[in-house]
Amino acid sequence: MKMLSVAVLFVSSLIQLSVLIVGLVLTGRTRRTGGDSASKGLIGCAVLLLNLLITVGSSFAAPVMYRASGVSQLEVFYAVRGLLSAVLLSVGIGFLIAGVLANGRSAAPGSSPLYRYPAQP
Repeated sequence: MKMLSVAVLFVSSLIQLSVLIVGLVLTGRTRRTGGDSASKGLIGCAVLLLNLLITVGSSFAAPVMYRASGVSQLEVFYAVRGLLSAVLLSVGIGFLIAGVLANGRSAAPGSSPLYRYPAQP
């Protein structure tokens, strides 16, 4: 059963990692043209990636901490990790939402490569 949980953690983390790396690359490439909204998206992806790395790293460190210090220290460890994860998730998602909203407000006509204005008759 332990191998199954490790495999699920690995696969789900790999999927999240690939999505966040693609997000970092895409927002990094469009930062020059996207301006403030792309920068906020880049920060959001970076914060979410940091949260993923902390979560995965702490999952592998938990058995070592359990053997070294027992259950009482592990409870504190998981409480701190949970609080840190909640803060990082909130900040990361907040930056992604701010990037979307900033794009909607600050886009000048003709600046979006996705919108094609109709030809004048």
